[in-house]
Amino acid sequence: MYNTKREFERDLNKKSKEFTKNLKKTINKRRFDAPNVIVEAVKYSLFADSKRIRPILTLEVARA
Repeated sequence: MYNTKREFERDLNKKSKEFTKNLKKTINKRRFDAPNVIVEAVKYSLFADSKRIRPILTLEVARA
């Protein structure tokens, strides 16, 4: 549990960066059988910062 909003934001930011790093590592190892424009659109969507709260919440619930 967090004592302050600042602690929560700091932890969320740390986990978001960790999640993004692992996601990039996973995506960059794969070969895609799709046109490059599609691959780039998927990567753009995956790496949008606003997409981090659900995976982080899922991981936290699993740890609880």
